[in-house]
Amino acid sequence: MALDKNNEKEIATITFKYKTAQRRFEEGSIWDRLKQESKIYNGDTIRTADLSEATLHFTDGNEMSLIDNTMTQVFLNEDNQLKALLSGGSITIDTTNASENSGGVILSLNGVDVEIESGTTLNATGTETNEVEIQVFNGEANVTGKDGTKRKIIQGNKLALSKEGTQKATVAVLNPKPNAKVINHTKNPMHIPFEWKVSGTEETFNYSVEISSDPGFKNITQTIDTGRETNALIYLPNELSYYRIICKDENAIQRAVINGRIQLIESMIPNPIAPVIDYTFNYRKQKPVIRFLWSESKYATSYELLVSDNPNFINPIIVQRSALPSSIISTLESGKYYWRVTPFYTINNMGLDGSSAVSTFTINQQGVLSAPSLIYPSENAFVNTKTASSNINFSWKLEREAVKYNLIISDNQDLTDPKLSFTTDVNHFSFDPSTQALHNGKWFWSVYGIDIEGNKSEYQKPRSFYAVDGEVIQRTVYPPDHYSIAQNLVNDLRFTWKSNLPFDKRFEISNTEDFSKIIYKQYIHDNTLSGINLGIGTYYWRIVSSSPDQDYPSQAKKLTVMGPLEAPVCLIPDINKRALVRPDKPFDFTWASADGANYYKLTVKNPFTDDVIFEKNLIEATKYSLNMENLPEGFYVWTIQGFSYETELQSRRTGKIDEAKFELKKIHPVELVSPEDNISINGVDAILKPSSISWKTKDEVKKSQFVLTRTDLKQPEVIVRIDNPSYTQTLPSLHSGTYTWTILADSVDGFDLSPSEPRHFTITPVPPLDIPTKLVPQARTKFDGAYFKSTKEISFSWAPVKDATHYIIKIQKKDGTVIFEKKLKETKTTFSDISKLERGTFTWTVEAQHCIANGMAIQESAPAKNSFVIDLPALKATKLKEGVMYGK
Repeated sequence: MALDKNNEKEIATITFKYKTAQRRFEEGSIWDRLKQESKIYNGDTIRTADLSEATLHFTDGNEMSLIDNTMTQVFLNEDNQLKALLSGGSITIDTTNASENSGGVILSLNGVDVEIESGTTLNATGTETNEVEIQVFNGEANVTGKDGTKRKIIQGNKLALSKEGTQKATVAVLNPKPNAKVINHTKNPMHIPFEWKVSGTEETFNYSVEISSDPGFKNITQTIDTGRETNALIYLPNELSYYRIICKDENAIQRAVINGRIQLIESMIPNPIAPVIDYTFNYRKQKPVIRFLWSESKYATSYELLVSDNPNFINPIIVQRSALPSSIISTLESGKYYWRVTPFYTINNMGLDGSSAVSTFTINQQGVLSAPSLIYPSENAFVNTKTASSNINFSWKLEREAVKYNLIISDNQDLTDPKLSFTTDVNHFSFDPSTQALHNGKWFWSVYGIDIEGNKSEYQKPRSFYAVDGEVIQRTVYPPDHYSIAQNLVNDLRFTWKSNLPFDKRFEISNTEDFSKIIYKQYIHDNTLSGINLGIGTYYWRIVSSSPDQDYPSQAKKLTVMGPLEAPVCLIPDINKRALVRPDKPFDFTWASADGANYYKLTVKNPFTDDVIFEKNLIEATKYSLNMENLPEGFYVWTIQGFSYETELQSRRTGKIDEAKFELKKIHPVELVSPEDNISINGVDAILKPSSISWKTKDEVKKSQFVLTRTDLKQPEVIVRIDNPSYTQTLPSLHSGTYTWTILADSVDGFDLSPSEPRHFTITPVPPLDIPTKLVPQARTKFDGAYFKSTKEISFSWAPVKDATHYIIKIQKKDGTVIFEKKLKETKTTFSDISKLERGTFTWTVEAQHCIANGMAIQESAPAKNSFVIDLPALKATKLKEGVMYGK
């Protein structure tokens, strides 16, 4: 709901591109949601939310566009000067269409005033940190800063002020404009030129442009490095894209960045629909009413229709603006015409853009009234003249200039001495046949038109019909039209029909649609016929009733006789190829599909006795898995045959058979013996006492390879690969993780003997050692001057840790500086370099390690930590007596 004021005149109206905006009166505290073309009053505050865009159209011609999350208050004073207070967000002000009485615009944001004269377009942004950015696209603007400093910004420049009011280096995007919307007349991405300018610094920068599908740049789709060039040509899709231009100095340090967004809007060029190209309109006196129709262009607000008598559209005859994708024109004279439409876009004030292809049509003026075209009854139709439940209907096409029609019915084709004549002002007529003298037999009918002046057209070519006592029944029943049948079933096909015409009848089959060549003819007395043999091909069949004067054929139906389906092709196993059978794994028989087949029959036979070993029908796929583990090795034959189901328009079909001979060979894969699958191995034992793997095989192995793979990494990594390993193979020292191992092997015959699955094992993490205890000196132990008078070192010790072979002791100053570090096997040591000590607190740590022979630590403890204090008196500065001092 939008509120209006009855006692105030509006200063602007508001429109929206996305969502809506809210308004608060100057004297009010309630925000109301606005609708399109709502009125804006002096002092109103306008705000937009997420993904909202709005434009204020002021009465003096100025425009102000707000992007999302922007708030401004607008005033119009007595001098027609517009003032806007920007509280946050980004605003674009356009004064290029301001009227002569406009007093200009003053924009205030974050303590900065911007004076905008007529003919200027600029964008201003106020950030949350009270910084200000102003960019002028055309014209100029005067800026007064917080400190009173005045600056002028001319076309193509940008000014950035910090929160203190000092000028900053800026990047001004010259093209595209902020929040630009570009119409794309294709579905393909579009090249968009980007151009920017850096001001406020003399430094040289390298630039890059990043394109993202989200404002947070989490999904960057393009990165274009332009070097020192300040322009780029970027391929963008039809969607909302976000961009940022990054400036880096010669040390690759980012110095400036500017963000923006651009939307490519897909709006296809309209296609002419009607009149269809090269269509001809005929008329005699009344000009035709022509409806123009074209496809819509998304986002177009209207269309300009041009109709011209020349293809270059010089001085067009019709120039018409339409809000709909259609128009009706009835003023065109005889001649050839060219037409096209151009969409009109309000987006970015684009206007007319993207004209359609040129289409043509012709208007032809005729000298005589055209004869109406006959529609119903059709040629040689039967008409019930005695027991009809309704009237006989006649109809013909409407002629635009005819006001009346005359229907005549005659018993001769010349239409002389017509038996019936009717006049009507519509394009159809009906009458009760029982009231008219229509005897059984053949009749002819036609129509002529009469215009408003009484001029008559010619008769349309007469059409015949047959008058019959009672309802006429003569139709073929089965098989239906376009029926297909397998050749081996034709002899059993029963043709059926119905007919009540009292004439002799015959059954006809032809291989031509017009029955110019009859290949089978049989005089009939019943309603069925069968036992006909036909070869593969296309046929037409019908029944014909013959009176002494006329043949009455039924409607012909098409029949197709088909041969057997083509044979599927045996693929696996192919002819004379081996079928390798592995334990507990069925073998996949595979074949190529046969065109038209719905299911298949698979058979496996003994090639010597032809006995069927296996048979499976109704396989709808082109693969079947068969377990042949129990069959003896040797030679076999397999066959595959396709079949199709019976449907309403097709009989069942049987296909040809394809067969292939194969040798069944059983494979005995390598057996992985130990370690057992999914075993867990202690992490310390895996290093100190590596395990062994073992395997065995029944077949003779030509070559083999042991492969150990670590699988808990992002990319599995092969740790060990040993060719022709022994049947027992020792593992190397392994770190914690998950592993798989297998043996890749080939037989002497070249068969793959590798196991179907590898084995898995896990090395558990190495547990840490216990933390050292009984640390001496204890925490906060003080060492003062008296201590260092008696000894010049500090002793450190701790209790032994189980399984530890080494210890690392470290002493650090308060700022983290390490003054002593040592790795030793003993549980005590001394620190004697006391010159590194100073007044204050020191930290010392000791860490236990379990190291193997090569010195590598396989177990570590967390460091034990203690501190001690050096308590020495603070030294005072030396005071010198007056005089001269010699020496160092």
